[in-house]
Amino acid sequence: PQGVVACGSNAHMLDKLGAHTANLQTLLADIFADDATTRIALDHQLGNFTFGLATPEALTALQDHLRANKGRIQELLRGQYVSAADALAAMARGEAVTATHVVVSQDDVATHRDALVAFFQDHADATLVLDATQEMLSLSREDLPATLRRLALTNVNNATRRVGTYFLTNCTALMHLDLEGLRNVTHIGSPFLSGCSGLTNLNLEGLRNVTHIEGNFLSWCAGLTHINLEGLRNVTHIGGNFLSWCAGLTHINLEGL
Repeated sequence: PQGVVACGSNAHMLDKLGAHTANLQTLLADIFADDATTRIALDHQLGNFTFGLATPEALTALQDHLRANKGRIQELLRGQYVSAADALAAMARGEAVTATHVVVSQDDVATHRDALVAFFQDHADATLVLDATQEMLSLSREDLPATLRRLALTNVNNATRRVGTYFLTNCTALMHLDLEGLRNVTHIGSPFLSGCSGLTNLNLEGLRNVTHIEGNFLSWCAGLTHINLEGLRNVTHIGGNFLSWCAGLTHINLEGL
């Protein structure tokens, strides 16, 4: 609809549109109240393309568009996204799962972990889309399949404000990480992504509201070669060993600091 603006890398515009983004989450929850998978899928899609709404009128136009095309949107996303429960049920029936994204909430990770391990052993290129649901996001290597290569974080209810200690440390298989779901986080615990040697580059734009970073942020990420710190523009405290022992790092954009 007219009035929807693709903000791209324009950080200042993105900050100004924060309130509209929050309104968008409320809108998705209203229209797709009976379909959590679609809400999470849209949060992931909108986060990836960094869409913002320039005016309240644009929000209304988008609302009308989503309501009028609800069934079509669900149909399109159903081919790409599947809930963990549905994917695992299909596997149990011996059916092929063709979706490229498996959706699971933070609350259900432990429940589905063993089955997710089996799924990602057979679907190495699939993405796990994990929706943060609590004020504190705690996620360790033991919570996820050891072979997981692609992880995207979402935050449909906008509740998450802090990242706990040992967040995804030593997840050596992880190669692609989407942090957009951390957009409301202000505090990051220690260590954060330490020892994730499979990461080669990382977009930190999802950390744009972080003010406090504790020690060992991205330490021992030997495979990391490029990093843009512009997403850390609101940080006022950084702990020790920031990017320490990242032997492969050749390009750093310090503009955010």
